[in-house]
Amino acid sequence: MLCVLLYLSLLVRAVLPAPCNATSSADLLVLVPIDAEVRIGRTAASGALVALDTIRDRGILPPTFNLNIRYGDSKCSSVETIRSILDAWEGNFEVDAVVGPVCSNACNAGADFLQIRNLPMISWDCTQPSLSEKPNFLRTVSDYGKFSTVIAAFMEHYNLSKLVMICSVETIWITTCESIKSTLEKSNTQVEVKEIIPLLVQTSSSEEIGDLLVSKVRPSARVVFLACYINDIRKIMTAAKQQEMLDGFLYFAMEFTMSMIENDTQDENAVLQGLITFNFGIASTNAEFVAFRNKVFQKKSQVVINNIRVMDDVTNSESIDSLAVNLHDAVILYALGLNESITNGVEGCRVTKENITDREFEGVINTIIIDDKGDVLDPDTLVLNLQDNVAEYRLQEVGQVSSKKIPNGTRGPDHLAW
Repeated sequence: MLCVLLYLSLLVRAVLPAPCNATSSADLLVLVPIDAEVRIGRTAASGALVALDTIRDRGILPPTFNLNIRYGDSKCSSVETIRSILDAWEGNFEVDAVVGPVCSNACNAGADFLQIRNLPMISWDCTQPSLSEKPNFLRTVSDYGKFSTVIAAFMEHYNLSKLVMICSVETIWITTCESIKSTLEKSNTQVEVKEIIPLLVQTSSSEEIGDLLVSKVRPSARVVFLACYINDIRKIMTAAKQQEMLDGFLYFAMEFTMSMIENDTQDENAVLQGLITFNFGIASTNAEFVAFRNKVFQKKSQVVINNIRVMDDVTNSESIDSLAVNLHDAVILYALGLNESITNGVEGCRVTKENITDREFEGVINTIIIDDKGDVLDPDTLVLNLQDNVAEYRLQEVGQVSSKKIPNGTRGPDHLAW
């Protein structure tokens, strides 16, 4: 019955729209996670408002065109993503497109829901590889499968060749591991994936994980790729410590951030020392990013959800997350599609995936290339290393991978905790 009601609510709102012109308007719903385990919206949300300034300064839309933004809290939840869309409609906000959310389960559900009316979703941090196949889904972040080129570049830089992948059994991690392995096998690289090990970490004991490490990892490779969530990573590395498999081994992860462990104790984090993580993003010292995050910080008080200024806890510009760049660029990408709709007089200023794939545009930092599937091609990726900084464990920037190469300035293995 709920599905029927949701479907009818979409059809009821379907009216014959007018042709798009320079005095038209469009309603863009920006979904950010606020009250959830992933709270990135609290340190990135105003990036969308900076994008409005960029659109004006670059003349992407006519000055008489009205692009309205409304925020919603997706909570990294499928249900809350759909609820946010329905709440916007109930508030007479048309929702011509959605920028966000940031969790792949929410993107899966939200994109399917919007597809009933052929409305686009442009995510700024959903990374599940299979999302590319959805007919209305795009993103200004790449999918996890693209980490294959980063892995190859990093390992070859340090003359490493054999890799074992331990993958949590959730769909996003299994498909990621399969995508990375397939890409590495097809590429001209010396890196060999010796084995993919699916593991239900939560229900496995430390002894069972330790036995697996000894029997399958130790004989095969000294480099271990951990495709799983932070609590699972900690459990695996604890088991590795018990088996004396930390020293002499290198453990990789993806999209690991300090916010994931900032509330944990030093003892809890000690086992993670030496973890290497590949994160899509820009170095914190990048001059363009420093200038951009200052603008994001200045607009933080303008982000209001349910009458609450959700970024009030951000006390300085250094706390602005680099994902604000992806959010900004997602709004720019939608505006470029609107520009085409204005030019062509498209009814209702509709923007489709076909309008905005296979194109290049200038983002905050550099040129963004969107491929024919709606993914970012060759994304910039940070290489970070969790190291003991005496008072606390911190992620130290080791280098940045761009155009599939490790820069010459990247610090050598003697600077890595492994």
